Amino acid sequence: SLSTSAPEAAFSEAKEVAQAARENNDLQLLAEAVSLQSLATLALQRVSEAQELLQQTLSAARSAGHDVAQLILLAAASAAALAADDPARARMTADEGLSMLKRLGTSFERSHRKVQLQLFIAKGNAQLSDQNLEGAAAAACEALTIGQQGQDDEGQGEALHLICLLHIFFGRSAAQQAVKQHSAGTAPLSTLESSNEAAQLFRRLENQEG
Repeated sequence: SLSTSAPEAAFSEAKEVAQAARENNDLQLLAEAVSLQSLATLALQRVSEAQELLQQTLSAARSAGHDVAQLILLAAASAAALAADDPARARMTADEGLSMLKRLGTSFERSHRKVQLQLFIAKGNAQLSDQNLEGAAAAACEALTIGQQGQDDEGQGEALHLICLLHIFFGRSAAQQAVKQHSAGTAPLSTLESSNEAAQLFRRLENQEG
């Protein structure tokens, strides 16, 4: 697994996996490895290198017509665009992946909930960076719903973390109103309040305000 505390090691490990995937012509594994490699590269503050690597691999996935690989790489490319301080491009990249998923149909979406969740998280982060509360709340709630449907604890945690950030950046009252509007009956607010991670974030925020 990728360790942000040791990006050099994570980079080397992901690069080895990517090389093996290329040799075996396994495009999905290659996309996953390159995504991790790009995250490590971003952690090392080599943003242009990460974007170039993702673009090259994405072009290969498009040429091969490999849908899942393209989606994985689009989620990672959105994160890289955000790291390059380009939230508009980050949002458009995530939207490209989400539009592609929709074109592929409901059955495909349900079979690939994890990458769908990652695309909504990427879109939400881009909207947050662009100070768009409504857009970020909508994306976070979509991600949370997908995580709940797929019983994906890690994905739900990412969505809850994004909702916490909305509370921190926009204030609790405005964030709660926006999340409630987009929650579609999944009650993310009660989930959020019972989340240990959320409680810790809120305590830190209250300490800072105090």
